[in-house]
Formats: sequence, C-alpha cells, structure tokens
Amino acid sequence: MRPPVTVPYGTQHPAQFAELSLPDGPARGVVVLVHGGFWRARYGLEGARPLATDLARRGWVAWNLEYRRVGDGGGHPATFDDVAAGIDALRPAAHEHEFGLDTVLALGHSAGGHLATWAASRTRCTRWAHDDAVELTGVVAQAAVLDLVAAADLGAGAVAQLLGHAPGTADVALDPIRQVPLGAPVRCVHGRADDVVPPTQSEAYVSAARAAGGDVALLPVDGGHFAVIDVDDPSWPVQLWALASMTHPPDTVRRFLDRGRLERMPRRQADRALVRRWLATRVSAVQDPVSERALTDRLAAVVRDPVGVRRDLVDAGLLSRTRDGAEYWRTHVTEFDGLEITEVIDAALHDAP
Repeated sequence: MRPPVTVPYGTQHPAQFAELSLPDGPARGVVVLVHGGFWRARYGLEGARPLATDLARRGWVAWNLEYRRVGDGGGHPATFDDVAAGIDALRPAAHEHEFGLDTVLALGHSAGGHLATWAASRTRCTRWAHDDAVELTGVVAQAAVLDLVAAADLGAGAVAQLLGHAPGTADVALDPIRQVPLGAPVRCVHGRADDVVPPTQSEAYVSAARAAGGDVALLPVDGGHFAVIDVDDPSWPVQLWALASMTHPPDTVRRFLDRGRLERMPRRQADRALVRRWLATRVSAVQDPVSERALTDRLAAVVRDPVGVRRDLVDAGLLSRTRDGAEYWRTHVTEFDGLEITEVIDAALHDAP
C-alpha cells in the first residue's frame, strides 16, 4: 500500500492539513477521519492513523483530517472553519488523485464525532455553504459528544472552551442534537463502559433523530472510550459494517431498487439470491449479534417489508437466530463485504461447522 500523502488545505496555520491514504485498487468510497481529544491542541491526528491505514487496506480512500484546536488557534469559529474547509478540500484532491466523491462518509471519535456529525449539517449555515462544498453522505459517530448542553461538564469544561461560553440556545447550529434530522444517515457506536463520554450522549441523539424521522442507528459495543478506535478491538468490524451499510448499492443491485429501496424481491432466483446477500451485508456484520428490533429497524431503512425480508434471510441461511428469536447474526461472508480474499477465506473457515 502507498504511504500517506500530506495535503494542505489552508495557509493560516500548520494544523490545516489532511493525510490522504489511497487503496491499491478501485475505491469503495471516501472516509473522512476526525480525531477527538475534547477539541484541545495536545491531541492530534496520530491516533487515527491506524484506522486510516486499515481503511485504505480495505479499499477506502482515507482522509485523516487535522484542524486548529483549543490552545493553538482553535475554538469557535476556527475549529469549525477548518473542518469545513478540510472536507471541501477533497474536491481538488479527488481531481488530482483520481477518486470519486459519490460516497463521502465521516468517521469521528469523541469530540471528533461531534465535528463529524456537525459537518453533515454545516451547509445549512451560509458561512459554510458554497457551490463547491462537499456533502457528507453518512456519519459513523464513535463515542461522540452529540449534545453540547448535556456535555457541559465533560472534560473539565471542554465545551465552553470550544465555544468561548457556556453552551446554550445561541449554539443551535453547532450542536448535533439540535440539527436533527440530518439529510444523511448516522450510526452511533458507543462503548457500554465509556466513562469519558457517557453512552447517554449517543442514546439521546438517536432518540431525538429517530423521533424527527432521521436515518439513525445506535450500535452499543463492549469496552470503554478508546476501544472504538482500536482496529484490533471487536468493535472495529461493527464500524466497518456501519460504513459499508451507508455506501451506494452496486449496479448489480441498484437496478432492483426504487429510489434506494427494495419494494419487492426480483423474480429470477439468481437475482433474488444476489439481493439477499446484499441485504444481509447491509444490515449485519458477520458473527455480530443484533437484536430483532435493531435488525428490523435496519431493514426498514432499505426495504418495504422488513419483517418478511428478515424471515427470508433466515430461510436462505444468511442469518441465524437464537431459539427465542431475540438475537440474530450473519453467518456468511459475501462479495459485498469488501474484504481481501485472504480475509474472506479466513472468515469462511471460521464460519464453517
């Protein structure tokens, strides 16, 4: 794999740059990584480099974004200006390095999860709206700060340091929970044992976004605050699935969809099998248990009859379930997982009885 390329996107500060990691083959899409650290200068993008490397190895264009932080020229509005400009800088980078921008997802941790989710709504404000703005097509928020008012006491007053004042009604445009619903799907991954940013941040956001009609899902995982940025942690495959679930369907599947949704199964058996495999990949990671309700909610985002399709996937052997039907999990790797062939073989051997 090629080494990362440093791409500056501004001239006002040394922190205005991104590290671009390109896959060896065709790109599945772009992932913008936004690191955390309570928006403070002592934390940089170094912690996101292993994620960028792994994503590029799996076929993604990884755009690891640095930005001005509190204590070194950051805070409002500079931090927000940089994240917006850094994402928009993908347009010239895509032209130079020949990759597409049809799928541009953000993956942000902690305070970076706040910025990533905020960035999906940024063009609602004239300050960050312009003709060349790059729109995000989805967000994976990792243990994210998503309600600035409720987070006022976290990180020894980090939110007030970012804004320059205590969070309140003047900050609606900067507060993700007050921007729901977004025009892009959001997947909130949060460790159950997180004692830095409590899981209630993600839970409250998902509840508010769902009530507003947003495409949102809560993905609780085991572990604490930093487990979700460890590529060797069991939560990482869940996040890889979350990213894959927000990509555009391939042409082989798209022809059976109506505005991105499956209204009815194809008639030909081979086409039905293809669509089933895509749907299974879309709603579940291999061997990752998911509740019946969560599975049905995920299917409802892409099919007209989620209960019927859920049963169909079980009957086809793509999903297994507990005897009482409380949990489901995917048992087969498919061609839509985007794994390297060695990983496909390893997974198939692991899944074999």
